[in-house]
Amino acid sequence: MGTVRLVAHTPDPERVLVNAVSECYHTEPRMAAVIKCVELGDWSTIEHVAFVWELRGFSRSCLAQLTRHRIGWGYTVESQRYVDKRDFDYVVPPSIAADPAALAKYREVMGYLGDAYVYLRDSCGVRKEDARFVLPNAAPFPATVSNNLRSLLHFLRLRLDRHAQWEIRDLATQMRDLAAPLFPQLWPAILAALGRADV
Repeated sequence: MGTVRLVAHTPDPERVLVNAVSECYHTEPRMAAVIKCVELGDWSTIEHVAFVWELRGFSRSCLAQLTRHRIGWGYTVESQRYVDKRDFDYVVPPSIAADPAALAKYREVMGYLGDAYVYLRDSCGVRKEDARFVLPNAAPFPATVSNNLRSLLHFLRLRLDRHAQWEIRDLATQMRDLAAPLFPQLWPAILAALGRADV
């Protein structure tokens, strides 16, 4: 399973939001005003809080879903074009891991793809940027990802849904669990605004 680490975030994020909302409405700084903005959907005021995340062990299949989130997000992902991937690891979906026959076939295919990559690089002189074409969606991507609170909440609303794919849901769960403690006063209002008890 992949892991998420919160590398950095806006210091004292609730204070930052209180000050921003106070400036917007020219009022005394109060958390109640921030909560009201969240409840009313005035989410431009929460974009001032930023996060930087380190992602490890999630698949390229997960990356394809994650990078659909563009507004308020930044991505720096390990390059398969420049990094030699002859010893690539791979993510095993739980449904495959639970079935011995499926797991055996899966590992066989991953081994074959790894051998093909090495053959293309070493025996054929194929450049990394072209040899990578044989690498599977299961190959993991180390990455640094950034977002703001508004974009994070939009992501959580979509990706914590029970219909979301298991891996992106796991990524979203870890981000939620790391971000929520930073907002002891605001998080209940966020839950209510999203209309999701499970966020």
